[in-house]
Amino acid sequence: MAGAAPLLVHKSAGVFALKEIEITTGREFRFYYAFQAAQQGALSVTAVSSLQTKQGQSWLPLATTVMPLGTIDGISVGLIRVQFLDRGGQTITLRVTSSAESGVLWQLTPLRQLVAEPYPEGGGFYRLPVDQELFPVIIWSGPYSKPGVQPMVPLLRDTTGAHAIFLEVDYTGKVAVITREQCLRMANAQICQ
Repeated sequence: MAGAAPLLVHKSAGVFALKEIEITTGREFRFYYAFQAAQQGALSVTAVSSLQTKQGQSWLPLATTVMPLGTIDGISVGLIRVQFLDRGGQTITLRVTSSAESGVLWQLTPLRQLVAEPYPEGGGFYRLPVDQELFPVIIWSGPYSKPGVQPMVPLLRDTTGAHAIFLEVDYTGKVAVITREQCLRMANAQICQ
């Protein structure tokens, strides 16, 4: 897998940026996002796998869910979970719509699969870090864990570190918002500040 452009779309309606991309043993693509608009609405996302074949362009819709995680300084952050599909040569496109607006507002092409992908076995995931200079108001950090402790703790925070959303994640697909106290049990105090 390789990142493809764009990972940030800035329009008059607002800004939508991906902060982290993962492929998990839960057989899903995970896209963590930050979203800011004058009129914040619930997000709806469709994901499509496209592949150029001898017969022409092949398009397959992928099962997609949006999991809002909260807000940091008025910026919505969340997770887009997309069905994993292993097709060498495919491109994954996300079409994002806000309930406050009509029509597709942001279209991103965050992944291009170059070859058949080895499926991560035995508990693992591929991380495809996103440049933090893209919409730098929100920063992705982690995942972290104490040695031998599962699950892990990633977090989304503002640039000052004053506001953060802590997550509990594991290889099988679990993603849950946790408290600072829960974070301290799974990672060190420096991470959970």
